[in-house]
Amino acid sequence: MALSVAELEARREWLGSSDIPALLGVDRYRNLGDLFLEKTGRTEVNVTTNPAADWGDRLEPVMCEWVSERLGMEVARGEHRSSDDGLLRAQLDGFVTESGETVEVKTSGLLNPRFNAEREGWGADGTDDVPFRVVAQVQFALMLAGAPRGHVAAFLGGGAGPRHYVIEAMPELQSEIERRARAFWTEHVLTGVQPEEIPSVDTLKWVIRVPEKVAYLDFDSNLADDWEAAKGAESEAKSEMEAVKAKVLHALGDAEELQSPFGTWSYYANKRGVRSLRFTGRQTTTNE
Repeated sequence: MALSVAELEARREWLGSSDIPALLGVDRYRNLGDLFLEKTGRTEVNVTTNPAADWGDRLEPVMCEWVSERLGMEVARGEHRSSDDGLLRAQLDGFVTESGETVEVKTSGLLNPRFNAEREGWGADGTDDVPFRVVAQVQFALMLAGAPRGHVAAFLGGGAGPRHYVIEAMPELQSEIERRARAFWTEHVLTGVQPEEIPSVDTLKWVIRVPEKVAYLDFDSNLADDWEAAKGAESEAKSEMEAVKAKVLHALGDAEELQSPFGTWSYYANKRGVRSLRFTGRQTTTNE
């Protein structure tokens, strides 16, 4: 289930597993700038969810039970581990009671029919081939749990289904994660000095604003020029896209699907009768 406002507020006081990819610069949606605004309490607490995240939460106990059956050992839930000073904390999805190994549950592409597990960095079942952002989270948990290895139970979309990965402890990476985490906290969170990375728009939308406060920009700033240039490029790109869409729809005629040697365009209606134009590129294979 989605975290409550109180739980999200509490998480401002430490660095958790979900923060580590952003700390290392391998998170698709957050960077150090986002992390800084969140940890210094400069953003509103925003409780959000979506169907994919909701199903991910629902599948977590199921995947822990599945890994338990594969290992033939009990997997406990609700465990957490932290550093002595409480700055670094990991809420474990699962914990193998017999061996002390950790379990990380991941879902990806659940509601995306075009999801390709291999293209997204997920290797074969039984290997350690997972995206580096997942490796980072697992190593963080292993460091705090003092465990020799961790298990990743992933349920992947696009027909891939459940996969079990085993990640061995990497002491050097763990040391680097801890070094960066403590440096970030000391040099930025405690001092209030923002990192160079500009936060994402999604985070900046939730910055707590001071009513009627007016900010001023240096006269020689290029921000206005950048804004106008970006708006112009956006408008031009939109016009070009509309022109290409018109060509595709014209080529479709009265059909709902258009096939070519390079891929397929589809123009199907959803349950509400709304049509969307989609393109699926041709999947090519090579023989070596």
